[in-house]
Amino acid sequence: MANTPYERNHFKQRNRIRHRRVTPKIRGIIDVFEVKLTASPTVRDIQNLLIFMEEYPETVRGVLVHGGDKVQWLHSRVIAVPWWWLDV
Repeated sequence: MANTPYERNHFKQRNRIRHRRVTPKIRGIIDVFEVKLTASPTVRDIQNLLIFMEEYPETVRGVLVHGGDKVQWLHSRVIAVPWWWLDV
């Protein structure tokens, strides 16, 4: 991992690693994606995205990829899109 664009941060509590997270070293526009099988996403489905975006304020937007067929905003910074809508 010496020449990767990521760095690891470890948080220790009483000589034990409590949490490990990988932080991008590259600064710029960051979009975060989460994939859910649901066909009708709700705000409950984006809780992890919102937590991530709170911890990393440089994140511009969150995208929830789902199994339905509607594009909809679930939050002011999180949009839900069907999997087939992505141009992969």
